Amino acid sequence: MEVNPSRNSIGWARLFFYTLLNLRRFQIIGRLAPKIYKPVGQRALSPRALNGRLEVIPWREPSLLEAEKFTFLNETKLLKSSETGWTADGADPLWLYHLHYFDDLHAKGCEKRSQWHRDLIEKWILENPIGVGPGWAPYSTSLRVVNWVKWHLKGNELSKNAQQSLCVQLRWLNSRIEYRIGGNHLLANAKALVLGGLLFDGEEANRWLARGAELFSAQMSEQILNDGGHYERSPMYQAILIEDLLDLRSVLKMAPDALNLSQFFINVESHLNQMLPWLSALTHPDGTYSHFNDVSLGAAPNQMELFDLATALGIEQKSSRFELVHHQESGYVRFENKNAVVISDAGLVGPKYVNGHAHADTLSFEMSLFGQRIIVNSGTSTYWRQPLRSWQRSTAYHNTVVVNGLNSSEVWSQFRTARMARPFDTVVEASEDGLTFSSAHDGYGRIGVIHRRQLGLKSNSLEITDRLEGSYMSAEAHLFFHPDVHLVKKERCESSTIWYFSIGEASFMIQSASPGEILGSIYYPSFGVSLPNLALVLNFSEHVQKVLIRW
Repeated sequence: MEVNPSRNSIGWARLFFYTLLNLRRFQIIGRLAPKIYKPVGQRALSPRALNGRLEVIPWREPSLLEAEKFTFLNETKLLKSSETGWTADGADPLWLYHLHYFDDLHAKGCEKRSQWHRDLIEKWILENPIGVGPGWAPYSTSLRVVNWVKWHLKGNELSKNAQQSLCVQLRWLNSRIEYRIGGNHLLANAKALVLGGLLFDGEEANRWLARGAELFSAQMSEQILNDGGHYERSPMYQAILIEDLLDLRSVLKMAPDALNLSQFFINVESHLNQMLPWLSALTHPDGTYSHFNDVSLGAAPNQMELFDLATALGIEQKSSRFELVHHQESGYVRFENKNAVVISDAGLVGPKYVNGHAHADTLSFEMSLFGQRIIVNSGTSTYWRQPLRSWQRSTAYHNTVVVNGLNSSEVWSQFRTARMARPFDTVVEASEDGLTFSSAHDGYGRIGVIHRRQLGLKSNSLEITDRLEGSYMSAEAHLFFHPDVHLVKKERCESSTIWYFSIGEASFMIQSASPGEILGSIYYPSFGVSLPNLALVLNFSEHVQKVLIRW
């Protein structure tokens, strides 16, 4: 039996209303304004004189398996087949977007596929007329421009035809900056303008460069919180933005005389020094990111790959051990001892006006034991497929408490959020006895319920205490286990139930006053991947639920 969250009973009209309340005025206008086609100039620009070659450390697995044979999201297709093509109807939209990104230009072993890449670039230009299909979406255009420019700067010669196409793509992008979406999309747009503006020479290229640098700087000031976290609060997008910063730093060193970019270079350095430690605190001992908000493992460089990239650029980073870290502005708490690491979420699910990657995961947590992940949120495998996308964003698919079958934040559709839970009363303490974290949220305030949670970590145990204030019809605490965790046995004592688990050579037990139930569930670690796992569901019989994990 798979754990499925209840459907949200609130009406669509109310969801739309509260979602619109979150948006800024220009976001609403941008969605309502008609999309007017503007002619794009075809003139090519001359390349700028740059110093040296770009150093790129490949981290992605190859997606181009043969000429025109691709694997994205763990699904393999031929480009020339009738069901695919560049703009095929019926294909997974995210798969098609990846097709247009050209990420394989910098994947492992990319130098062996350079002729395939060269042919594919020319094929894309020939078969993708201006403005037609997903390849011309501003985000797709941004990622492709960056990949083509980096490919050229690391020693692969772009043809005159490809250079002209880049100029056309940059003009197209420059008139379609994604202000209405914001967030990481705006940063991707700005990065593309900077790299494109650095590749080419002349007044127009300088305008792209200046606009991109100004936009990137302004957005980083808004989007990076004081604790170093990105305001969408997703470790995956944090890693992507760190890679963006490393790319910018590397390319800027190749063009020291392009405009006056010294302050921009300093800003890039400063943000890197903030953002890398934040990401380390959201990383498990196995080097993978915690599943808060949208995280799909393998879609961004992992922590060590980013450290390698930073070291190659002369930025020294060391993996750190944290006894206790509280990122107060983004809301994440990490505490650990010799054997255990616990990472918990006591922050907003995202900014009110940019919440497409938000999950209803407030006060959820993840845990590693003896270097292995044992308790995991259920992950993200798709951005498009319903109802799977809704399930993966729901409270019921996270290690927290579900009240009356509702979501703590009203996530809906693929990228929408209406009313959002607000955490409060967060306290983090360290003592000789151990480490304690407590917080509360008002996500169920609309039905008159407050959820409070306390996590207490000691040398050989973690105690989880949940309290519900107010009246409710039903409440469940969920714990999802990594697929490598196996149930060994169950014992029913007079006043509690004990479950014994194993993972590799290690073991742990969970004790609860509630009888609880072990159910089959699904873990979604990466795009297109689903793995069977176990879930423990504990029903509240009183307003307080206590669970003890001991090893």
